[in-house]
Amino acid sequence: MIRRVIKKAGAVLLAAGLSIGMLSPSVSAAVKINKTVPMKAAKNVEPEEWNREELTAYQFDTEDDFLKYMASGGLHLYNKNYKAKDHWVKIKVADPGLFAIDVMGDSKAKIPLYDATKQKVLIKDLNGNGDGDEYSSVVKAGDEFYVKLPTKIGKIIILTGVMKTEFGSMANDKSYYEVGKGTTTYHPFSISKRSSVYIDISPAGKKVEKVGAYVEKNVNGTWQRVGYSAYIKPSEFGTALGYGLQPGKYRMALKNPKDNIINVEYKRKTTNKNVAYKKSKAINVKSNLLNVYTTEEHTARWYKVSVSSTKKRTGVLLSKYSVGGGFQFKVYQKGKVIKTVKVKKDDDEKYVTLPKKKGTYYIKVSKLTDKTTGVYELETYRD
Repeated sequence: MIRRVIKKAGAVLLAAGLSIGMLSPSVSAAVKINKTVPMKAAKNVEPEEWNREELTAYQFDTEDDFLKYMASGGLHLYNKNYKAKDHWVKIKVADPGLFAIDVMGDSKAKIPLYDATKQKVLIKDLNGNGDGDEYSSVVKAGDEFYVKLPTKIGKIIILTGVMKTEFGSMANDKSYYEVGKGTTTYHPFSISKRSSVYIDISPAGKKVEKVGAYVEKNVNGTWQRVGYSAYIKPSEFGTALGYGLQPGKYRMALKNPKDNIINVEYKRKTTNKNVAYKKSKAINVKSNLLNVYTTEEHTARWYKVSVSSTKKRTGVLLSKYSVGGGFQFKVYQKGKVIKTVKVKKDDDEKYVTLPKKKGTYYIKVSKLTDKTTGVYELETYRD
């Protein structure tokens, strides 16, 4: 939910001190200061963004842009000096999109959000004690809202904006919003080095519907499907789709039902190949190790785990982050397979307890299908 996101982000900004410039009186750099003249009066001058009777909700392409706005003066502080009649604060929408608002402060009183008539309550308590997380709304330019502040104010901060509800290309570590049109939308991105790619989809509205998703690669001017398609009902905190991709031009296709609001976050991390194709050159797993398989890669890889003590049993956690397909893990002891594990689902972690005997155990990792693409992980533990 977008309000939860910006609430957390705002709290982080405050804790990090990034908004100190907004929360304390400042003097414009354009003003020439005569150091010989006492400036006692300056401490009584409030910044322009304090105690404003009307705020404007501007549109932002990504959450990152929203955070930069908050950090550079987009947080509006209210204190005991606020004199507006009945303590109303008007919020006017400048651009269309998904309306976002949050309130942080030391007041224990409920702070509601009203529609343009000041009659209908849209959120019972913006300050976090009511059901504000249930509210989201697609708005148009010119829409108006009102916030009702308590009679007694210590310090209250209001932040508001509008998230763009459609997007094109995706940049690394950026978050976007989309209101479904009932058609397929395409979102290009580029990979310069072999990488693990995660595309996290989460619901941003009251209603949660299934979303279709798949990745295509541009091969000599033709778009070709990479791996498997996904058809998911995003969980409350997001459902991540994992891919292993070679350098190239790609696009994510989303089949989003009409009026279904989702948040899409794109993350990419360069992943060195660093794999062993022979048992004799197996890579030692000391704690945690992960790598990817791309569509073009098929050869099995070898890893090893050393058991140096029998006081505690050594185990290996096997898991994956990929769309469809899956991975097979074969555990060897003295050249013989003692355990075969297949991991097909992201939430289907497998635990293998090694024999209580000193020695070196080998693990052979391979793809379950030629179309498998994504991340596999091995992690050792002591039990």
